[in-house]
Amino acid sequence: MLAIVLVGCGPKAEDGVTSSSSTPAKSAMTEATLRIKANKGDKFALAASMNMSADMSGVQVPPGPEGEKMKAQFAGEQSMNASATTNIEVLDVKDGKFTLKSTTTDVKTEAKGVFLMQQKTIEEDMKKEKTRTVNDRGIPDGAGDKQSEGMIEFPEKAVKVGDTWEGDSSLGMGGESKATFKLEAFETMGGKDVARISMTLPKDAKATVTKPFMFWIEVATGFPLKTEGAMTMEQGPGMKMTMEMNLNRK
Repeated sequence: MLAIVLVGCGPKAEDGVTSSSSTPAKSAMTEATLRIKANKGDKFALAASMNMSADMSGVQVPPGPEGEKMKAQFAGEQSMNASATTNIEVLDVKDGKFTLKSTTTDVKTEAKGVFLMQQKTIEEDMKKEKTRTVNDRGIPDGAGDKQSEGMIEFPEKAVKVGDTWEGDSSLGMGGESKATFKLEAFETMGGKDVARISMTLPKDAKATVTKPFMFWIEVATGFPLKTEGAMTMEQGPGMKMTMEMNLNRK
């Protein structure tokens, strides 16, 4: 998922940024030019949750006591649930480019099975401060981290409901690939206009989408209000990993 923002001024923490808890309703909007428009110092926070599970039934184990031990470990539940608050700040705006900083707090995880061995590493990675620089269409300049907290790459021209465009995705778990984005609808959440955008991966992508990826973007500020989706990937011989993610503006 790459950077996304629509035309409008980015929200500051004291601006009373709209929460994503409202139920979407139809908007009167018919067209929008999707561009980053933010100011240095703009901030917002997202409540993030990620649920992972692993199917180990196809993993080949070695013969003998070690193999039996592995079988016993793989037979139980293999899962990990994580939640956190992701804080986004616009560090700098220069020459049409935006430097964004991401910090994560309130990290909580619960792991079972093989995920117990990775729990600490995942927690540490979540807590790392990340930065990236993007242009006004959300395309990164190669500097910093690819992950983008519910943001996507925008098209060159204005779009109406039903329009599609191509862009890059970065979903984690090695799921980077080209993607097709579609403006599904203009809606309102909490009295704010939002663009609801779906993402489809190509048939040859490493990941298979099991729950459609959808992004709700606040039109006035350009920042995401909500993101959801799930995918399954091969994570090694005989092992399938499923990951579901949800982001909601706080």
